[in-house]
Amino acid sequence: MKAKAGTWTEKEQAEWAAGMKGALSYMDYNRIESGIQEIASILNASVSVKTDWDVNGYLTVSDASRWLSNIKAIRSLCSGKNDTPETPATLNYLHYMIINQVEEILLDIETIANNHLIYCSEPVCGGEPYYALC
Repeated sequence: MKAKAGTWTEKEQAEWAAGMKGALSYMDYNRIESGIQEIASILNASVSVKTDWDVNGYLTVSDASRWLSNIKAIRSLCSGKNDTPETPATLNYLHYMIINQVEEILLDIETIANNHLIYCSEPVCGGEPYYALC
């Protein structure tokens, strides 16, 4: 908020520009949204993404709600592994642990979906077909 209001100090600007740990930027938004789009295309899920974030972009409540809706649409087709975290109820508090949880969900589902594309109905060790969990 300080950046948008123009009230942040030079020290805060330098820390942010250096990639301070736990700070989200437009590059993170693009990575997460591109990941959602990629997984959705593998699973034929209907999602709405924004992949043209720039340095002036700020995540809004509407954007966060869209992320959660997209994750729910993807999970309706592939829920993930047994130990895949639950989808957060809200992204109102963007703590790094919540964003890591979102990214872990996407990684787990992407791994299963990609394995499904590679191995389903293909003979693997022992000649038995492998069937993915999706």
